[in-house]
This record gives sequence, structure tokens and C-alpha cells, in this order.
Amino acid sequence: MVEEIEHYEHTLLTGKPRQQETIDIRWKHPHKNWINLNCDGVYKNSMDVTSYGGLFWDLDGRCL
Repeated sequence: MVEEIEHYEHTLLTGKPRQQETIDIRWKHPHKNWINLNCDGVYKNSMDVTSYGGLFWDLDGRCL
């Protein structure tokens, strides 16, 4: 099963190798009188478990 997972992670559904791609994502300060919300979530199908969370940030990058 580990071999199947590794194959899936490194190939497309067509079986062709996946190309490595780096995407640079940077945090941006919110506009004056605004706040940022960074959030993420995950679902693990085999255990039927879901989790999520988030953080609010002010103009100076402080967590609220």
C-alpha cells in the first residue's frame, strides 16, 4: 500500500510523472481598519475525521 501511495503522490491520474512546482505565497498586510483571516482544513477519509482552524491577524502582523 505504501508503494501505491508513493506512486499516487508522484504521478498524475494518467500515470505520467508529476512535475515539481514551487509556488511562492507570502502574507500581505491587510488594509487599514481590516484584519486578515488565514484558515485551513483537512479531512481524513479512512478515519472519517475532519479538522479546521484559523487565525486572525492585524495590520502589524499580530495574532488577535
